Amino acid sequence: MSAYLLASFAERRPSPEELTALTQLCFASYQGVVLPTSAHTAWFTFERPGFRPELCQAAWDGGDLVASLYVTRARLDVGGCTADFGLIDTVMTHPLHRRRGLARAVLERACERAAQAGLAGLLLYTQPGSPGFSLYQSLGFTVVASLWHWLREPMDGGAPGAWRRLDLTGQYSMWALLLEKARARYEGVPVPTEDLWRWRALRGPLAPQTAAWVHPDAQEPENLLLARRSSLTGGAEATVLKDLVLGPNAPLAALAPEIGREIPLLAVVDRQDTALAALLRGACFRPLQEEAIMLLPLSEPQVPARLAAAERPWFPLVESDIGV
Repeated sequence: MSAYLLASFAERRPSPEELTALTQLCFASYQGVVLPTSAHTAWFTFERPGFRPELCQAAWDGGDLVASLYVTRARLDVGGCTADFGLIDTVMTHPLHRRRGLARAVLERACERAAQAGLAGLLLYTQPGSPGFSLYQSLGFTVVASLWHWLREPMDGGAPGAWRRLDLTGQYSMWALLLEKARARYEGVPVPTEDLWRWRALRGPLAPQTAAWVHPDAQEPENLLLARRSSLTGGAEATVLKDLVLGPNAPLAALAPEIGREIPLLAVVDRQDTALAALLRGACFRPLQEEAIMLLPLSEPQVPARLAAAERPWFPLVESDIGV
């Protein structure tokens, strides 16, 4: 370990190009990961609301970046209260530098800095049974939600025009209303801000491929979702559905004529969300793979107990999900 330099992004900031090269090397074999470009890395990391360079950590071998992780400060509703959490993303180590304790070292530094910053806890997404999963457990992270990735192959069907596409500009108020609705049903809902909306919907290299869809005739008129077409590992493409807070009678199957004819649709849903799972099955989605959300409590040690008592499904933040 003495041969490596450990530093926060505030102390030594990697370039988007360095981070992208390491991401491509580490995640090329993961199913469904969005193919990173330097522009995407800059958007996802440095332009993200809540980016904190002092919390993000890296390891260097001379002039080479060999390990890294990102931490974003996010205000979330968890366990009946609103608090600041750290979202850990993209924990990665160069294949030639693995099994040397680098991932543990950067994670321990991130946990220490997050505690010093007064964060309620740290959250991350990972695949159960992976080497990373065992590492996170050894550091005190526990599973607080289990997600399923759902896939729908391209197909026709449904009633054309059932959903209406919206111009994303000027839709912050509707999106904020959607999140307010989600707060009554889900854990982990972000507190809406205009800056977060602009980052998620209007900024970045994938913004031109992002659309908002609303179903005006649904039982709950505020039914709204975002859809982003993305290039994934393995040469695949998919349209990822985001912010799914749908009523029990939402005609999800009717999206097929609008966005599901040419490439697959992907959705990420907590396995406890049985109503939404039923909608997905009715729209010909099938479960594809599992992913876990893990939590390390910091300044709010009672969070796990509150979550267990509430027994509510989690609101997936697709941007932080390793598989999409």
